[in-house]
Amino acid sequence: MSDTENKNGNVSFYKVYVNICFPLYMILAFFTKMFEINKVIKLSKFITNWNFVNGSFYLSDTSMLSWKNSRQYCLDRGADLIIINSPEEQEFAMTFGERSWIGLTDAQQEGVWRWVDGSPLTTSFWFPDEPNNDKGNEDCVEVIRSKAKHANWNDLPCDDLRKVICEKTL
Repeated sequence: MSDTENKNGNVSFYKVYVNICFPLYMILAFFTKMFEINKVIKLSKFITNWNFVNGSFYLSDTSMLSWKNSRQYCLDRGADLIIINSPEEQEFAMTFGERSWIGLTDAQQEGVWRWVDGSPLTTSFWFPDEPNNDKGNEDCVEVIRSKAKHANWNDLPCDDLRKVICEKTL
C-alpha cells in the first residue's frame, strides 16, 4: 500500500488535499493577489486629476465639446459620461461647472431616456417643462448649475458644445 492510499486502496482525502488542492489554492491566491496589485497600480496612474467620491472617480474638463465628443473623451480615459443616480450625486455634478453634459440620451428612441450604460432613467432632476424636445432635435442632456439643486436638467441638441463630466465606477 502506498503513502497516499488508505487500507481500502483508495487515495485518502487528506493526502489529496495536502498534495494537490492546497498547492493549487496557493497558486490561485498568488495570482489573484498579483492581479489586485496590478489593478491598484493601474488605478494609481488613472487617478491623477480625478476626484474620488462614494466609490466612483470623476473628471471634469473645461473644453467645450459636443455630447458625442464628450463621451469619446471619457471613453478614451477608461470612463464614461456621468450617470446620476441620487440627489447627492446630482448636487456633486453641479460643482463641476455652469453647463455640463451628463450620460443621458433618448437618441435611440424619442422619449425613452437611457443612460450611457443602457440602463433606463429612474431618478430625474428636470427643469420644469423639460424634457421638451424643442424643435424636434433635443436628444442629449446637460446639467446646469442653478439654485434649484434638484430641478436643473435640460435636453438640447447633441451637437451643442458643453463641458464634460466623466465617471469611472469601481
